[in-house]
Amino acid sequence: MTFIWVSLLIGVVSAIYCHKMAQSKHRPAVFWGTMGILFGPFALIVLMFLKRIDEKPESE
Repeated sequence: MTFIWVSLLIGVVSAIYCHKMAQSKHRPAVFWGTMGILFGPFALIVLMFLKRIDEKPESE
């Protein structure tokens, strides 16, 4: 039973950090939050190595 609670806690914490990190890198935050719940710290590791997406200005 303890294993379930610890796994759930790790998933939720990973989801929060993935969501915040994705926002700072201009990546889809909801997607990465979901990946944090499903894959835990592994999603965080992948997201750390992804580069920031620069917003391209709309040219006329």
